[in-house]
Amino acid sequence: VIPAAGFRATTGATMLTMYGVSSLRSAGGVIASDVGISQNAIGDTYVVGRSSSNVVWLNIFQDSTQSWRGWVAAGGSMAGNPALAVAPSGDAYVVARDAGGSFWLNTYRLGVGFQGWVALRGVFATDPAVALARDGTLYVTGAASTGVVWAGRYVASAGFQGWVPGGGAAAPLATGRPAIAAGSDGAVYVAVKATDNAVWAARLQGDTWGTWYSGGGGPISQEPEVAATASGMVYLAYQDSSGRIFV
Repeated sequence: VIPAAGFRATTGATMLTMYGVSSLRSAGGVIASDVGISQNAIGDTYVVGRSSSNVVWLNIFQDSTQSWRGWVAAGGSMAGNPALAVAPSGDAYVVARDAGGSFWLNTYRLGVGFQGWVALRGVFATDPAVALARDGTLYVTGAASTGVVWAGRYVASAGFQGWVPGGGAAAPLATGRPAIAAGSDGAVYVAVKATDNAVWAARLQGDTWGTWYSGGGGPISQEPEVAATASGMVYLAYQDSSGRIFV
């Protein structure tokens, strides 16, 4: 699988850049949000975005043909930036926030299409972030206006399992969207920019949160990113107030 990144051009078109490839791959379209991106095990790259009419759209760049499948509308009336995770089967899970702050989930199946929006509820001040654990569980996280981080699990065979707050009195309060990544140990790892302008991270498996740890550094200028490798490493990245990138 070749690492890829997606972004929105000034025209609103979704652009794909891939490691080792000099040219950009335009999916066209007119997207008003940031672009969400995820890949499956065979190298197909999925992108998702919200149009100016607040409809969520999805497209797939197929590795085998080096071409786009074409935009598919998920419908709905959403706000902010949708999040995306793709299962090995090719099913894509799209989570978006509505104007009232509730999260919604829609599943896209290859050859079938979107299955309809499922209410995850909640009242969030941030956009969602999602990660797919090794057992197929979809984890969703976001922060409330109070800064409390919440996470929930969606299990395909059992539905949504509800929201769990991220720790007790010692937990940090987030000042932006949390980041999340699935580890090789079956858990997920959540990172936030906290009110002390430092990076904090915690492990989550099922409904059980681990201890929050400060990554130090800072002050940071924006929300951190988190990534995990198959060898068990978890990496945090952030930009400080001077524009320097730290990992």
